[in-house]
Amino acid sequence: MGKLISRLYDLLRSIKLAYALIIVLGLFGMLGGLLPQDGSLFIAPTGHPFVAKVVAWISPGAVFSGPAFRLAAALFAVNLTLCSFHRLAGQFALPRGKRRHGPDVLHLGLIVLLVGAAWSAKSATESRHTLLVGEEESLPGGELLALRDFSFERYADGRPKSWSSSIDLDANGANRVRDFTLKVNRPLRYGAYTIYQTGYDERLVALLRKGRLGLPEPLVQGKRLSGDSGSVVFMAPDPDSGADAHRFVFLADTESGRKVVTARIGETVGDYTLQDVTSVFSSTIKVRRDPGYPLVLAGLILVALGTIATYIIKLRGMRS
Repeated sequence: MGKLISRLYDLLRSIKLAYALIIVLGLFGMLGGLLPQDGSLFIAPTGHPFVAKVVAWISPGAVFSGPAFRLAAALFAVNLTLCSFHRLAGQFALPRGKRRHGPDVLHLGLIVLLVGAAWSAKSATESRHTLLVGEEESLPGGELLALRDFSFERYADGRPKSWSSSIDLDANGANRVRDFTLKVNRPLRYGAYTIYQTGYDERLVALLRKGRLGLPEPLVQGKRLSGDSGSVVFMAPDPDSGADAHRFVFLADTESGRKVVTARIGETVGDYTLQDVTSVFSSTIKVRRDPGYPLVLAGLILVALGTIATYIIKLRGMRS
């Protein structure tokens, strides 16, 4: 039994197994890079049943979440961990002046990197938020993302030139990030979050006045305006209205029931009068929450430090 465990230990920590697993993981990486990994690829299980099972096990349309890649990655993690601890034990057996811990730091960084990558793959989430200036939405971790301002520029011919958002990020009742300018190539990184500026949209806003003395209330397209006796939803411009007589479609809920209302400026919509219709820009922001990102970053730093230390040690050995 002891010999079997010893042989298994030697196999799992062998450099030959490491080389083989690196080649296998590289092939998986090539396959995942060449084939779409968004779930749109479907390969019918034709031919020999064994071949069909192997193809399903590899999961060409979702390589990095398939059982074959996970098994190879897990074996590589075990191999790397055993190699690292075996080498570290050997280094501590040497006199202090002869120890070389550069490769140990490098291996530790790779292990931390693997753990962080696995954690990211398991727990990372993405969400998209479309905000108007002054609006805010909750993020998966409970933080509040608020849009303070939005800037949009065009070229002389009308094409979009640039756009950016000024955002706040609040957590636990305290302001963590204030007035950060978010651009397409300038994301915000805060803790486990990476926040991207991904797009914009031009949305219509209807100004509705209740009664003759009421103040105009803005109603963004797709939103609902509720009152004491009902509500109104601004749906869309009427596609059948002419260029000189724009009409707009609303869904009105009143005491008499629900009905679709088509109205021009000055006409009634439920209990309201349509006073004007303008347009505003909204910002589309993608939020990625990745709890494993700090570990991935720490792993990359350790790999860099270990590589530099190993290079310096070898350089000193060549000079001596």
